[in-house]
Amino acid sequence: MARSGELRLSDAEREAAVEHLRQGLAEGRLDLEEFHRRTDLAYAAQRVRDLQPLVGDLPAPARTKGSVRPREERRQRRRRRSITNYLGVNAVVWATWGAFALAEPGHQGLWPLFISLPWGAVLVARQLR
Repeated sequence: MARSGELRLSDAEREAAVEHLRQGLAEGRLDLEEFHRRTDLAYAAQRVRDLQPLVGDLPAPARTKGSVRPREERRQRRRRRSITNYLGVNAVVWATWGAFALAEPGHQGLWPLFISLPWGAVLVARQLR
């Protein structure tokens, strides 16, 4: 088995190194000429050890927007889960009501409304915030 420095690079690893160099350029740590020289070497690199001299003198890259889930995306996921739960529970409640209404017509009332309406009102209010 090859040591880690001897492993062959993937395209994704080369792109990550070039992105690291781009960040160094954007922060003013590299001038344009040095950036181009290192970028050419990064794309030509074959082994993991070949990238170390190119990015080793730069600080670790800052996290990008895509590496941490934005708060809005988490909020949207929570909303979808709430709506899915609402629809699932209401399907069971209304199916139960329908089954009993078929068994004893006229004796059921619309008791599922006491579940559906308040819960639905809360969901709508949260969507409007």
